[in-house]
Amino acid sequence: MNKLQKWSQLQKQLKVLKEEEMDLRRELCTGIIADSPLSNGRVTVKGTVGELAYTASQALGYNIDQSVLSTIWNSLSPEEKEAIVYKPNLGLAKYRKLGEDSLLHEAVTARLSAPTLKVEVI
Repeated sequence: MNKLQKWSQLQKQLKVLKEEEMDLRRELCTGIIADSPLSNGRVTVKGTVGELAYTASQALGYNIDQSVLSTIWNSLSPEEKEAIVYKPNLGLAKYRKLGEDSLLHEAVTARLSAPTLKVEVI
């Protein structure tokens, strides 16, 4: 088996293992956490089984519905508006069109992303 075949095989195994691990984690945490009350949007339960100590936790995730927000924005109080945080993102297509003398270059950092590899059996 060459390295590419081995990598492809490991990738498939890892995908299956990740799915199995997530299913089992959800099942375990559902049983452990059960009806434990949330505190500040989070629940944490600690315990032991035999020689294993565990901590199971789960939190509420919060998102903004942009279409609803745009509809109610003008009716929000200043305090409510301050609860919304806008994170600057780089519009790469427009950034690439900037000249070499653009001041924005000083604020932008670049790094290599993780490599990708796709293998198909033919």
